[in-house]
Amino acid sequence: MGSKNTQPPHVGVPETNQAGFSTTVTDTTLSEALIVLRKRKLVLIIAVLLGLAYGIYKAESQPKLYEAYGRIQVRSGSSNEYRVSAVQAYGGDASTKLLSEIEIIKSDSLMLTVCREMDLANNADFLEKPTAPQPRANLSDGETRQDTVHRLQSNLHVTIVAKTDIIRISYSSLNAKLSSDIVNKVISDYVQRSYQTRYESSQRASVWLSGTLDGLRQEVEASQEQMLDMQRRLGILGFDPNHNQINESLDDLSRAAGAAKLARIIAEARYRVVSGMDPNTIEGTIELTPGTAPGELTQLRAQLAGAKASLRHAGVFARPESSAIQGIEGSDRRAR
Repeated sequence: MGSKNTQPPHVGVPETNQAGFSTTVTDTTLSEALIVLRKRKLVLIIAVLLGLAYGIYKAESQPKLYEAYGRIQVRSGSSNEYRVSAVQAYGGDASTKLLSEIEIIKSDSLMLTVCREMDLANNADFLEKPTAPQPRANLSDGETRQDTVHRLQSNLHVTIVAKTDIIRISYSSLNAKLSSDIVNKVISDYVQRSYQTRYESSQRASVWLSGTLDGLRQEVEASQEQMLDMQRRLGILGFDPNHNQINESLDDLSRAAGAAKLARIIAEARYRVVSGMDPNTIEGTIELTPGTAPGELTQLRAQLAGAKASLRHAGVFARPESSAIQGIEGSDRRAR
């Protein structure tokens, strides 16, 4: 029968399994690593202790920063209350206005005002120095002013609270009171600047309106002079257009026309009444118009009364003569 040739496998040679993957036998194993760690245990403990001690030292020796913050609400259109035109001052959305207000808060002018009012150029806590500078620093110096303003701007953080119209202002320093004072002063000066800006805007608008009104007043006075000149030419006197000669003449003519119309109506009515009456009774029914002078009618009535009196007087003297004549005629008849 045939014999099989069996040889031991070589150490460190990769073996191929049925699926075609190979595995490598390595000299370093987990147990050997643990053995090494046990041997170096003292070194490992010393390193951990040194790292922990250094961390504690750095934590204790590191200066503490105190952060103070405040929040202000920026109303939409609040800086445009004294506008002359009805057009909105901001054409963008609310975020654009908030960004504009942030730039105003961090502007050099506002920061310089805060530095000057709090005398930050000579504040040791602000400058992070043991003592204040000697001699005293003056913000009139360009370099000192630039350094102080830049330091304030670098430690001042102004952000927008998400989905609101609120701005958050914070400041970090080694002194808690200094941080709080700076935040309060920034907010106070910003509000004061807003009021001052609106006041100056209203003052400029008032001056412009005053100048415009003066110009309009002069135009009105010139127009009035021209109107008076035209009235003199046309014979129209008086400043009141409702009371002048032409209007008064028109009123008189209107009243005269009304009176004439009324007199015509009354005369026509009398004529119609008189035309249907007995001629012998007409004279007694004629009445004068109340409030008017008698005129010719009174004279005619006086003449008529005189004629009647003369007629009655002539009748009285004529009656005896006729009686005598009648007596003579009667005696004559008897004699016959």
